[in-house]
Amino acid sequence: MNIEPIANTIIVLRDPPDRFTLGGIMIPDIGIKLKLEATVIKVGPGKLTEQNKRSSIDLEPGDRVMLSPGAGTPMMYKGVEYFLVREEEVLAKIEEPKKKTRLPFFSGSQGSSIGGGR
Repeated sequence: MNIEPIANTIIVLRDPPDRFTLGGIMIPDIGIKLKLEATVIKVGPGKLTEQNKRSSIDLEPGDRVMLSPGAGTPMMYKGVEYFLVREEEVLAKIEEPKKKTRLPFFSGSQGSSIGGGR
């Protein structure tokens, strides 16, 4: 993406809206609402403080965030709708739980013996 956000602006890609209810009923286009969850695509350098220094934004590309309702300005770029949001419109960072990997079963340090019992 060749667009660079300025100051405390963040470019996000909102999650697609739900097209069906949990019961499987299709929601008509006029009833679809934008989701509040989004993925950060690019982050601006931060606001200039009174001391002429940049305040950093605590987000980086790939972070998942929760936006305030009505946040952002829509922008089309190469056929994809992105949103320009201010840092103040980001309510929370979503921490995805790490997936637990299942370890293979080991019968102990002695190894397994086929057909043998304990």
